[in-house]
Amino acid sequence: MKAMYNMKTTTVNRKIEQLLLSLHTEEIGSANYRTAIGELKKLITSPYLYRDDTKFKLPEGMAEESIIVSDALESVTNGMYNPEVLNRLQEITEESPFYPWKNAVLSILSFYQADRDNMLQLLEQIPAESPPAELKPILLHLTRADTSTPPASCAHGLIEAVREDKAFLQSAVEQLTEYLEDQLEEAFNETAMLLVQDLLSSYPQAARRLALWSMQTAAEQEYDLSFILNRFKIMFGEVEGLRLTAIALQAVEPDISILFWLRYAIGNLTSGLVTQTELAALLSLIADIIQEFQRDGTYLQLYENREYSRGLTSLVKKLYDEVRIHLQELDPPLDTLFHAPTPPQDAYSWLYQLVQINLTAQDVLQPENEAESPSAIISREVEQHSDPAQDHNAPRQLELF
Repeated sequence: MKAMYNMKTTTVNRKIEQLLLSLHTEEIGSANYRTAIGELKKLITSPYLYRDDTKFKLPEGMAEESIIVSDALESVTNGMYNPEVLNRLQEITEESPFYPWKNAVLSILSFYQADRDNMLQLLEQIPAESPPAELKPILLHLTRADTSTPPASCAHGLIEAVREDKAFLQSAVEQLTEYLEDQLEEAFNETAMLLVQDLLSSYPQAARRLALWSMQTAAEQEYDLSFILNRFKIMFGEVEGLRLTAIALQAVEPDISILFWLRYAIGNLTSGLVTQTELAALLSLIADIIQEFQRDGTYLQLYENREYSRGLTSLVKKLYDEVRIHLQELDPPLDTLFHAPTPPQDAYSWLYQLVQINLTAQDVLQPENEAESPSAIISREVEQHSDPAQDHNAPRQLELF
């Protein structure tokens, strides 16, 4: 039986590989191109194709789509609503081979948010012949939307695990909520991490969801996060702990989240665990956060905060050094960001350039000679800033660094 399964998997992978190769020679929008996309929708059993770049030669733009859907899937299965990640799903259109997986991710999100009507609408948009369609009977059964058609027998274990997962988490969260109401910071932190530790071996996904919720909630309550951060490092490992912290703080402390994303990128580079594609995706996420600061007019507060600036500049320089050590022959757009032989002295100018590249979605962006430099723009904005009482104290959680 295992040999037959492996043979079937190999055959499917070969078909995917052939279809992806054909897309490199077909004109986008042509009949043959659309046919190949339709076939890929029926074959792609996981959105994580970008991780096997040596086997699957993804056409330009499709690797980014793979990353977007994969990040969103990881976000919802970790139980964290991450608007920055989920908003990027809007880039996945019906013409993408990952479109069925996009609707599957949003269906799972609606299930966890108890939005049954939206979940049903999204499930209808998943083609019946596509691999993520196998989620339909499971989600319908879990929400009691359709109990007449039982899921496949192989799905029973998953259904029971989800039910136990949700029941356990609900009970745990109720206990922790009592501590929050009574402002028992130490009891909340210690109990939350003990629960995460107990869950980790048997229910690793549930453990991550509880860990992320605990970190985010503690940040919202303005608790000292050092205890939770240290427990993350012990339980999940240093690099994974940085990633979970970055995710948890992104909605509550986006400025601090940037620092953790940078540390996570540096940790992966040092360990040799990140590709150029993955690094570009991480930097794109940071650019989205910076852009949000620019939109709501709070970007200057980061620039004017001296201690935050020192920490940010130090991390950007460290990232720059690690990229030049561990990644050779950089491809666009990374070559534009890391072309200079020495790290940038002004981290904010470098971040400004990062946002510009992120917004243009071009392979390479070199500033026009006659255009105003990022440094000049920031200097002018600082001079125009009229708040003389601007607080230069460090952000509340900067002591974590």
